[in-house]
Amino acid sequence: MLLEQQYRAQTVGYAAQFPDAGSLIILHRDEPVGRVLLVTGERRWHLVDIALQPASRGRGIGSAIIEAIARAATDAGARELTLSVLFSNAARRLYARLGFTETGGDVHVTMTKRLDA
Repeated sequence: MLLEQQYRAQTVGYAAQFPDAGSLIILHRDEPVGRVLLVTGERRWHLVDIALQPASRGRGIGSAIIEAIARAATDAGARELTLSVLFSNAARRLYARLGFTETGGDVHVTMTKRLDA
């Protein structure tokens, strides 16, 4: 019940903060393993959230999804892909390996990947 309440609160919060975000289900071998919330703009795409089931983490799926998003953004003419992550989140290392740099923040760190459009 607690997880359901947290999910609902997160969903409502994202909808209020990012009303134009699109939600995508991540499939791996035809099985749903996670989801992505993404705002696509003319010059900037923003990765609102990416979540993978625990069993699907550490297998390169998240990296492949983020790289595919970056390619799609580049193909659409966007100049950057941004995201925000908790300072304490270990995913910061993954994002840095994928070419994101920290561009601001404190508790939540803003990270930006410049794209070759």
